[in-house]
Amino acid sequence: MSNVFYVIFIAMNNIDEQQIVSIENTNTPVPKINVDKIGMAYYGDDFIKFQKVGEFKDLIPMFKEHYYTKKLENQSATIANIMAEFNKQLESVGRVFQPPGSQVTIWKKKWDPFILEELGYANETNMPKEVVAKRTLVQTKNKEGMYTAPSFDRLENASQTLGGELLNDAFEILEWDRKNSEEYTTNELMKRKKYVTDVFGQITKMVQGKKALDIKANEMKVNEAGFVMDFMKAAASGEINAADLEDLKSVYTVKSTIDADVKE
Repeated sequence: MSNVFYVIFIAMNNIDEQQIVSIENTNTPVPKINVDKIGMAYYGDDFIKFQKVGEFKDLIPMFKEHYYTKKLENQSATIANIMAEFNKQLESVGRVFQPPGSQVTIWKKKWDPFILEELGYANETNMPKEVVAKRTLVQTKNKEGMYTAPSFDRLENASQTLGGELLNDAFEILEWDRKNSEEYTTNELMKRKKYVTDVFGQITKMVQGKKALDIKANEMKVNEAGFVMDFMKAAASGEINAADLEDLKSVYTVKSTIDADVKE
């Protein structure tokens, strides 16, 4: 401010120079407003705001490498400390890395299993039980490391679990895109929505196919029960002769042979 304007400002506002000096030298801190506790837990006192995808997208590969390195050095390292060290490195280039907590959780779920493998937990016999429960839907090896065929019930239960996980991931993508649609191009959004609808379509087919098989199995049971009832009625009335019994024996013999071949 030039001296002329400075004098005019003082004259118009009836302020003496002593007041001006006291105003300029004030060190009263400005209090933070609407402090986000979740953001503070992740990023400490340096937290500004959760960034949108476009603000941190180019830093993801660097952070992934940093996360792997720190976790391999110290398995007890917290995400808050890892974030703080990474942001410290970014100070030299004037950048900040503060993605939403939900996004960080997704990254951890994807990266942690690979880190466990690097730490020597690739063999399921050495892997913590909670990790095995999360990563292994179908056990295909015994304690000796030999491959074993899983039961159909186990396969069915595992497929249902996998279907549920796929639906959860698809829903997270859909929910994320609704909040951050401005960060993607129209083509990117269409591709992501197509993935969600494809997952939904496949899961729907699986459920409908299972229902159809259940209905067919019930029909077979009803037919078999009807056959047995008719046979018992015929036997009680004396309508079954020796030829009918021989036919039944031949059918049972063929079925037993087929079952034996399947077991072998």
